[in-house]
Amino acid sequence: MEGHIDIGIGKRNKTSEFVKEMVARMESMGVEPKIKPDAFVASSYANRYTKQE
Repeated sequence: MEGHIDIGIGKRNKTSEFVKEMVARMESMGVEPKIKPDAFVASSYANRYTKQE
């Protein structure tokens, strides 16, 4: 089972400081974590509710 997390690694990304912690949490639950750019489900879902048109 995969868990898609809407976080990513990079200087521009404000969530990059949480990557290690969130990956460890997902792994501790037995879920394979996926982060950006591989977390297409989380990114798509988050964009639906956060991006203004």
